[in-house]
Amino acid sequence: MAQRQFGLQQDGPFPSVRSRPRVIDDLPLEIFCWILELALCKLGIDGHTRKRELASVSCRWRDVILDTPALWTSIFIDRRFSLSMLATHLKRSREALLDVSIAIEYPTFSALLRTAISSVHRWRRLIMISWEVEDRSIQFFFDRFNSLYFPSLRRVSVFSGPRAPQMRYPNFLLPQRSPALEHLEITEPLDGFPASSNLMRLSIWYNKTIEPSSLSFLTSQKLTYLEIRPHVPLPSPVPDSIYLPFLTFLGVPCCDIRKMFGAIVAPQLTHFTFWGNRDCDPPTKIFDGLEHKLINIRHLLMLDFSSTDIAKELCSRLPNAVAVIRSEDSTHVAARKPVQQP
Repeated sequence: MAQRQFGLQQDGPFPSVRSRPRVIDDLPLEIFCWILELALCKLGIDGHTRKRELASVSCRWRDVILDTPALWTSIFIDRRFSLSMLATHLKRSREALLDVSIAIEYPTFSALLRTAISSVHRWRRLIMISWEVEDRSIQFFFDRFNSLYFPSLRRVSVFSGPRAPQMRYPNFLLPQRSPALEHLEITEPLDGFPASSNLMRLSIWYNKTIEPSSLSFLTSQKLTYLEIRPHVPLPSPVPDSIYLPFLTFLGVPCCDIRKMFGAIVAPQLTHFTFWGNRDCDPPTKIFDGLEHKLINIRHLLMLDFSSTDIAKELCSRLPNAVAVIRSEDSTHVAARKPVQQP
């Protein structure tokens, strides 16, 4: 019975997890469901097995898990995710929005993909991952999705390897087909990036060398959040060539600060994050001459640094800024220049 409820085909005993504090059964149902969501949301595909374990604790736990749509909204197009598991998730999630992850070679599991596409109107997040050398599976999925309509899709992540072929911006991500899309994460800039879109958050991980013109697509976007994490040095764009009037957050490597700040005009920028490595100049030197572009910064986060003197020096240059250093051992140090009263 339980096997059928969880979309499993093999019989076997549930792991023993019957000991639990009595107090948890006295919690209101909403809080109990929230705790279960927290326990399962970070487990990925292994969350399905964990749901089985938790459902074996008691009849109440089983009933809550089976009747809570939010616990069934993570869909995986993966070798370990069977058609019966997919059908169970689609049924028990009811009309809740779905988070779909695809991490397989494209010739495989076409039946699984076809079944998942039947619920495309409920997709909220889409993750496509392919780290295989010269793999073309991402383009395969682009081609499958380009004719579909995604009314609820808000976030898309596309991760491919450094030798994957260059791809065009897919039609299904255009506002006409994904009107709710706000957040895009990609490993390379896509050819044909639209001059205007609904995107508010953009994260790019560059795996290979790009031309300066590759950043021109950023101009006039409605972005409020931009994070660029290159594994190769960024080119030097034309100064003041990228106008981002709504940008409030920027994240770049320490070595690329001067290039990006020289090119970007962002009058609303208040949050800035950067991370360093051994080959970079000290941040206090990198920021020389850039103070006029940092005047509105309120929150400065430095990753992979350990010296508190850096934070103090930067805060002495940036009025009203709070600087936080996060070192390798996750220690946080904050420094602040007191705001002068008028």
